[in-house]
Amino acid sequence: MIHMTISVNAMNAPNSSSQRLSICSPHNLIFNTPLVDVSQLFQNFDVAVYLKIETLGPSHSAKDRAVYGMYHAAKQLGKINRDTTIIEATCGNEAVALAALASMYGHKLIVVAPESISQDILATCQSLGATFELTPEKFAMSRALQVAEQLTRDDPKVWSPKLFENHANAGIHEATTGPEILRAVKPDFFVAGVGSGGVFTGIARYLKRTCTNVQLVAVEPLESQTLSQGRIGVHGIPGLGAGFIPPVFDPKLPNQILPVSTQEAHAWTERLAKQLGLLSSVSTGANLAAIARLVENRENRQKAFVSVLFAQK
Repeated sequence: MIHMTISVNAMNAPNSSSQRLSICSPHNLIFNTPLVDVSQLFQNFDVAVYLKIETLGPSHSAKDRAVYGMYHAAKQLGKINRDTTIIEATCGNEAVALAALASMYGHKLIVVAPESISQDILATCQSLGATFELTPEKFAMSRALQVAEQLTRDDPKVWSPKLFENHANAGIHEATTGPEILRAVKPDFFVAGVGSGGVFTGIARYLKRTCTNVQLVAVEPLESQTLSQGRIGVHGIPGLGAGFIPPVFDPKLPNQILPVSTQEAHAWTERLAKQLGLLSSVSTGANLAAIARLVENRENRQKAFVSVLFAQK
């Protein structure tokens, strides 16, 4: 039998023996997430590009941080106690994040969603203890929202986060994600897609207050330019382009709004995976596609770009 010893240096890996590792509670996984350098994707343009990794929370969901922020904001206001049932109309990442949080803190969770909800999301939430009220697919989210409103109306034992209109969604990103980014790098550009508006609004609000001359760029689907043109259309970038302007989104913040096609977003998602081995959501690809357009401008060379990487679902 041949034994082979490989040194840390030979593996080009950090020396773990010199780093003190921490022990934490599940909710601590949500915060102080790293930025990864993906400048290699843009090596012909002399720019630095970093992605804030938002896939490390308990549910590995894009909404772990937002759900945590909304929950604790409501708890501080006395809207939640140990007997509270959480009810929300959602069919995406928020459902998974809520299921993880409800399991963590011992709450019953009812998710109201169209019958077309992803079977993977359905199974994941159920494995975490969530129950579902499914509504007819032909009514999309409109019927789900109506049913959730009926279930929560005038019931003090129920709390509904209402992601798209809950300003604690943006507030947690302003209070935590923004400062975490600035501790690592001072960006010249912050680029992020808009779904509920929480990530973009919260981080952009913090950076605008603390970074002189930072450019704030919002991204939306080319096929559904609701933010910039008031136009609603069908697109293939889950998590972006809700088809209305969310109350959480602050339209005064972006210096510009860039439209990205579904094809571009998928292409950049694939490029990130094939060149750097990073699996991500299509919305992450949309962010990278927007950055690719910005770096073509020679005035934007030797600049630092920051965006966000969300999990593949």
